[in-house]
Amino acid sequence: MQDHSSADFSEQTQKPDLVIPRTSLYLLMETAKWGKFLSIAGFVGVGLILILALGFGFIFDRMDPEVAQNVPFLTNGLLPGIYILMALLYFFPCLYLFKFSQKIKSAVLSRDQTQLVEALTHQKSLYKFIGIFTLIVLCFYAVIFLFLVVGALFPYNQKKSDPIGSLF
Repeated sequence: MQDHSSADFSEQTQKPDLVIPRTSLYLLMETAKWGKFLSIAGFVGVGLILILALGFGFIFDRMDPEVAQNVPFLTNGLLPGIYILMALLYFFPCLYLFKFSQKIKSAVLSRDQTQLVEALTHQKSLYKFIGIFTLIVLCFYAVIFLFLVVGALFPYNQKKSDPIGSLF
């Protein structure tokens, strides 16, 4: 059986170099502008998420101890930690998009093949990051669904004296 990827590559090397028409250059410049805008907005979002995480820490440190006992996940750093993790996960796609936008604009203006390759490398990294993250989230959903199915098959037996169970 023949490997299609090596056959495709040898076929591609016999073709002439890719030529990008002016209309496509215009579209790439528009993409660069919107990509830069979205990445900068994303960086601002990352900053706001970090400020919110630090704000949670500041607020929860000054919370009434009686209230803090009722919501321990807020005071032990879990919620700020989750927000910091969210900011970190959101930072990398914004960075890849920003670098792509810079390089594609530079490639179009200077007609530089190397800049184009670097731009497409950043675009590939953006899509790869989003793809891997999507797979992780889908696996997480599948595990949750599996627990829900198992939980439905084996219901929890509540005692009659349980005050919370009597509410439902």
